[in-house]
Amino acid sequence: MTYLDLIKVALRHHPDILLIGEIRDSQTAQATIQAALSGHLVFSTIHANSASTVGNRLLELGVDKTLLKDVLKVTIYQRLLQQVNGSLAAIADWKEDWQILDQPTSDFGSSWKEVLDGAFKSKRISSKVYEEYKKIAA
Repeated sequence: MTYLDLIKVALRHHPDILLIGEIRDSQTAQATIQAALSGHLVFSTIHANSASTVGNRLLELGVDKTLLKDVLKVTIYQRLLQQVNGSLAAIADWKEDWQILDQPTSDFGSSWKEVLDGAFKSKRISSKVYEEYKKIAA
């Protein structure tokens, strides 16, 4: 059974929310977009380098940009970073609506650099961790 088959079965049950574990390939990406286009709230995960690059990653997987604009509302990028005290903390940036595809450098949402700068200035992460992960913001 394919992801598309499973999503069709799930949609027959009229769920309020549909959770797709991870988008790894074109077929899953297409099926996820189709589920969202049917009016269902869909959450999923995908590997990307920042909140701003999620849209491009989906485009690389063959999702039509027009359809993506209709359904993609928020992207959140997170990394577990080692804090100064040795524990791990989730550091995240986010984008909402169309800055994801049309305005990747807009002031809406937060940027990875801003979030990382804040974690460093508040002494949550070390300079070593800061230097290692600020490359993502470049």
